Amino acid sequence: MAADPIFEPFRCGALNLANRLVALPVFTGYATADGRVSPLLKSHYRRLASCGAGLVMVANVAVRADGITSRCNLRLDNDRYIAGLADLARVIHSGGALAGLQLNHAGRLALTDQPLAPAPLDGANLTFNIAALKRFMEFFPLPARFALTRRFWRQAGAWRNAMSIEARQEVIEAFARAANRAATAGFDLVEIHGASGYLLCQFLSAFTNPPVTPDDPDDLVRRLVFPLTLFKRVRDALEPGVPLGWRLMVSEFVPNGIDLDQAKALGRELARAGAAYLSVSAGTFYSLFADQVRRVTRRPGYLGSACAELRRELAIPVVAAGRIVTPAVARRILASGQADLIGLGRPLRADARWPQKARQGRSVRVCLDCNWCLRRVVLDQGLGCVHWSRPRLERIEMTRRAMARLGSWLWIVATPDDMRRYRELASILDLGMADEPASAPATLLFLYPAVDGQARNEFCQWVSNNFTPGPRQAAFAPAPGSRPADALVDLVRREAFGGVVFCRDTAANQGRRLLYRPRGKVVTLLGRAAGDGPVLVPLDFSDASLLQLFLVRRMLARKPDLEIDLVHVCQQSGLDVQRRWTAVRRLTGWPQTVSLNIVPASGGIAATLIARARDRKTRTLIMGKRGLSGVKRLLLGSVSAAVMAGLPDATVVLVD
Repeated sequence: MAADPIFEPFRCGALNLANRLVALPVFTGYATADGRVSPLLKSHYRRLASCGAGLVMVANVAVRADGITSRCNLRLDNDRYIAGLADLARVIHSGGALAGLQLNHAGRLALTDQPLAPAPLDGANLTFNIAALKRFMEFFPLPARFALTRRFWRQAGAWRNAMSIEARQEVIEAFARAANRAATAGFDLVEIHGASGYLLCQFLSAFTNPPVTPDDPDDLVRRLVFPLTLFKRVRDALEPGVPLGWRLMVSEFVPNGIDLDQAKALGRELARAGAAYLSVSAGTFYSLFADQVRRVTRRPGYLGSACAELRRELAIPVVAAGRIVTPAVARRILASGQADLIGLGRPLRADARWPQKARQGRSVRVCLDCNWCLRRVVLDQGLGCVHWSRPRLERIEMTRRAMARLGSWLWIVATPDDMRRYRELASILDLGMADEPASAPATLLFLYPAVDGQARNEFCQWVSNNFTPGPRQAAFAPAPGSRPADALVDLVRREAFGGVVFCRDTAANQGRRLLYRPRGKVVTLLGRAAGDGPVLVPLDFSDASLLQLFLVRRMLARKPDLEIDLVHVCQQSGLDVQRRWTAVRRLTGWPQTVSLNIVPASGGIAATLIARARDRKTRTLIMGKRGLSGVKRLLLGSVSAAVMAGLPDATVVLVD
């Protein structure tokens, strides 16, 4: 019986792959809001690494902060990201696969107010851009279209200037530094993202980088300069034993866009410069939703012939992609010599057991090509698949919302007494610093000169001694004429802090704005009293409730003997409350040892909670911030605001 070509070993540079399967880099949106590796991301890649593919690629790691495609985009523009990515590389290796990391800059598609672009927007493509935007928007629910349209036109409005020579060199150096960090983190190979319409693709394409002179026969040479210069710089920055690959656009499907001939021209130069492989790709957000393009991309193995042409002309391995939905398609591509390796993106998301089933001769669950996964990523909901179970998708959504709020935290210090309160309460509260290498350090902001140098240094040393990693310090310089409170809010938004901590009395003026204006944050107000006694957690089954429980679980992990008073103030049937509690407990994995106390309302919800806190000598509360802003607060009042007013000495954690 002939050997199965899928499971033949393969040598790529200095690496020995156990088989011909590559888990392609598919963006997840599972990173933390400040670009670190999250537990959710590690869980995702642990699952991929155990599926049986010889190589697992980590997708779309931004080399600069202005190159991200999503607010939950992995980053590698600073050494502080190395520890988390080293954890991720170990997770992949422990599953039996080699680990690769893909570096990217989104260019003019980046989530920033000042995107980088190779050239100003070409008015000649305006009609196509509008038609493409219309097709793109039709794929999304009506309420989402308005926000996406605003985002697109805001981006397009910033495409007025071409990158300077200095800006190009800065991006090249950013890629080189990020590649070095990837190797330091333990990744076996590095890949540069030259597809999907991102920066390197934008330079190669005449659609986004039009000729200076119409019909210039040498224009392709000009467009090749930046991608090739960048590749050579990254190749020189890496040790010779670390393979460097390229994700190659072979068909852009847009006017004057990249075609196979241009892809081959780039491929030839990359091969001469030492590329270890080329991984093919096709289409961008501008083209993938066009009917004529969909007819092409629906065909299983539709990029096989392009791979074959590349492989015939180049002496380096080619990774095939393009709806390789079944093992039969993969075997045909390998047996016919069209490619050396099989790239599986969405097929592995539809069926994580694809490789095992291929080995056993069983049918796989096929990707439906519905693009639901793409819709979720664009809407910043994180990767998902229609084949995944509802509980799994709910856990992903809950975890992502929690990560956005429990990532990097800002500690505001206004007086020496504030630092005392931080020390007293840090052993009880989760102030945003879990004890693991990938954690974000707390950022310390000292507001006033009253906190002298010696006290500040001692406090920073205490944080360094008790938490890993150590603290950073934020600069705070309000613009002339602006209010300090507004500058603080802008700082929280700009740095994507998930939580803010300050003392209730010493930062009262700033506190009101920090409570009301930054949405999607955890705000901790440290009270005057020490945090002894039970922690009161009012549960109202809102979205914020899931995040409350997520936060409390982290606290219990650090201090298992912490007494939690989980309370629901009942204004409806007790049977209905128990039914909802059972569903929430299952979703959150809530420990059976901590039960929900159902208490009748007496004088209103806020009054009931205040009375219970006083009766049980509660010093700490963790509440949802629901109703704290907008018309609802003006008309109905806010339970959390009333509780804070009724318990002026307590520490209150507000979860939005």
